Amino acid sequence: MKRKMILPLLAVMVFATGCGKSESGIEATPSDGVVSSGETGEVSQDSATDSGDDTSLEDNSEAYKKAYLEAAESLKEDYDVDNLKFSFIDFDGDDTPELLANVGGAYSLYTYENGAIRCLMDQWPFGAGGNLGYQYAPGKGILRNDGNPYYGAFYYSTFLSKHEEGELESDYTVTEYHFDDKDGDGYPSDEELENFSEMEVYKTEYTCDNGENLSEDQIKEKIDVYETYTYEDFDASLSYDELIKELS
Repeated sequence: MKRKMILPLLAVMVFATGCGKSESGIEATPSDGVVSSGETGEVSQDSATDSGDDTSLEDNSEAYKKAYLEAAESLKEDYDVDNLKFSFIDFDGDDTPELLANVGGAYSLYTYENGAIRCLMDQWPFGAGGNLGYQYAPGKGILRNDGNPYYGAFYYSTFLSKHEEGELESDYTVTEYHFDDKDGDGYPSDEELENFSEMEVYKTEYTCDNGENLSEDQIKEKIDVYETYTYEDFDASLSYDELIKELS
């Protein structure tokens, strides 16, 4: 994140350095789906299309399951299996679910696209330093991270999404100041914290974190749209053995 006061999310981004050996180069092998008519020797276009779609979907299903198994096995090698919990979520709205893993108090998120696994979150921590955790908008491809660092002197919501490659990146942030930042340095001093109130908002900032040249009003418009989405909390409840059964 580019806002210097949002320390918890900065910590998240420091942890998010890649997925190491959990990545896989598995490629799906679609069928051409060509079907002969028999009597005439002509190709039935409807049959070709239907057969190709069915085979492709089946191949993709087997490929992503195998890739997710490898990711889970890689996590199991490094962590106590009792500290691993999993679930499947619909993050981006395609036909393939995403794999969510709770790794002893941090989240990893995997998707399968273009014939390979991609790590969207690599053990991102939560619950410390004012980081309240993560929510996602099902099918929208948007992650929301809320926090209230400095004992609630700030309240922020950051919205993240997939970019061309790598992990999720921060796009926009709205930050409420619940203290009077008299010196304008963006941090609450001891004096400024003496009388701050979580019920009072002194200032609200809208910032763009992805390099787009947008005015604050334009950023606010984008955030207003994101805030109309329905969000769900991350909830990983499957044990490792239960995950294996689901993927087998």
